[in-house]
Amino acid sequence: MAKVIWKGNGVGIVITANGIKIIPPCDPEVLATLRAIGGILAAHRALPAEVQREAAAFSAKLGSFAAHAAEKAAGERLDAEGGVAFYDDGDGFTCGSTGKPPIPIPHAQRISIPIAHAVAAG
Repeated sequence: MAKVIWKGNGVGIVITANGIKIIPPCDPEVLATLRAIGGILAAHRALPAEVQREAAAFSAKLGSFAAHAAEKAAGERLDAEGGVAFYDDGDGFTCGSTGKPPIPIPHAQRISIPIAHAVAAG
C-alpha cells in the first residue's frame, strides 16, 4: 500500500514500502478538488448541523475522487483509509477511497513574540 502527499502547489511524493519517489504535479482539476475539500473542512464548524452533514458527504465524495486520481498518479494501490494527504498554507487533511469524510490534520500554532523579549529571555 502507498500514500500520496500533495502540497498546495500540486507537487507530490509517493511513499511505499520500497521508498519515496517524487511524482509530477497533479492535474489542475485534482488540485482544485483538494483545495475545495480544504475549504469545506475549514468552513465545517460554522455551518448549521444539517448543512454539516451535507458538507461531510460532499467532501467524502470529493475525497474518493482525489484518492482515485492519486492512485493513478502513484501507479500503485493506495491505503484506502488515508492514501492521500494534502497540505496547503498550514492546513491539511487525509482522505481515502472508503467514502468516509476527509480528516483534518491539525497544525501547530505559531507563537510570535517581540524580538526584544526573545533576546531578553536568552
